[in-house]
Amino acid sequence: MSIELETGEGEDVRPSNIGRVSDDDQIHQEHRYDTENGITAEEHGEQRPVGNNLGTIAQGYYRYTSPEGVPVGVDYTADENGYHPVGSHLPTPPPIPEAILRSIAFIQARQQSSPSSYNRY
Repeated sequence: MSIELETGEGEDVRPSNIGRVSDDDQIHQEHRYDTENGITAEEHGEQRPVGNNLGTIAQGYYRYTSPEGVPVGVDYTADENGYHPVGSHLPTPPPIPEAILRSIAFIQARQQSSPSSYNRY
């Protein structure tokens, strides 16, 4: 299958689709494309039960070069718990301060050693 997309900047994007295969009532999919401007992407996924519904679980990556000339790559999974991208350019939360970790441990220890009084009237 050949697809041509117009990017709006006079540049054609020509992805190639690997295909879609059905096996034992579960749908497995694979997609990969490479564009003339250096973007590559690949995804593997399948549909499976998630709770009482059918959901798509996928993993893949995409790569491109930023306007500044820096290579950018993202690996990801997407499942019932959301979209989880990983890439060196993505922001990460700061570490939890030691004092906060100690206070969380203290609270958890007290909750386990004494019955809750929150529901008493």
